[in-house]
Amino acid sequence: MSNLLKKLNRHYLILASILFLTFVLRFPSLFEPFWYGDEGIFAAVGRNLNFGGVLYQTSWDNKPPMIYVTYAAIFKFFGVSMFWLRLTTAVFVLATATAIYEIARQVLGKNRALLAAFIFGVLTSLRLIEGNLALTEIFMILPITLAMLFAIKRNFDYLSLFGAGILFAVASLYKQVGALEAAALGIFLFLASKNLAEFIKKGLALSIGFTLPYMATVAYFAPKNLVGDYIFAAYTYYRIYLGESP
Repeated sequence: MSNLLKKLNRHYLILASILFLTFVLRFPSLFEPFWYGDEGIFAAVGRNLNFGGVLYQTSWDNKPPMIYVTYAAIFKFFGVSMFWLRLTTAVFVLATATAIYEIARQVLGKNRALLAAFIFGVLTSLRLIEGNLALTEIFMILPITLAMLFAIKRNFDYLSLFGAGILFAVASLYKQVGALEAAALGIFLFLASKNLAEFIKKGLALSIGFTLPYMATVAYFAPKNLVGDYIFAAYTYYRIYLGESP
C-alpha cells in the first residue's frame, strides 16, 4: 500500500512539475507590452461591450462572439491589463493540459498521459507559433478537451454526448473550426455504435447539445435585428477574406 502511494505521489509530482514548467514558459508573456494586432482588436471590441456597446452593431470584427465576450469579462472583473489577459490565458492552458492528461490516462496509460501533457504545455507556450497570445485558438481548445473528457469518462452515454455537444458549440463560437471536432466525434460514434438505432440516438443527443448555444446566440441577436450581421461577420465574410488572400 505504501509503495502504491509513493508511486502515485511521484506520478502527480511529475504532473505538477509539467504544469509548473508550462507556467514558467508562459511567465514572460505576462509582462509583455501590447504588440499583436488581433489582441488589440479583441480588446477594443471587448471594451466597447463593457461600455454598453452591441456586438456587430457598435463594434465589428470577423469572428464569432465568444472571444469578445471573454475579453470583456476579463476586463470587467480584473481591469484592462495585458497582465490579467495573459494570466487568464495561462490558466486556460494549464486547465487544458490537465484535461488532456486525464483523457490520455484513460486511453493510453499514465506515462503517455504525462508525455501528452508535456508536449501540449510546451508547444502551446512557444512564442514562435504565437502560443503565448490570448487568441481564439487557445480559448477554443479547453471546451473541446472538456467535451472529449466528459464523453470518455461516461463511456459516451447520452448525457455526456449532450454536454459534449454544448461544449463543442462553445468552442466553435470562439473559432468556427471547433465544429469539426463535433463532426469527428460523430464519425467515431458511427464506427463504434452497435447498430444504426444506437448511432442515431447518440448522434441526436450530440446534435441537440450542439444546437442549444447557437439557439441562445440567435435569440440574443434576433431582437436587435443583427442575426444577418452576425452570420456575415462570423461566417460568410470569410468568402471575401479568403478571396483577398494570396
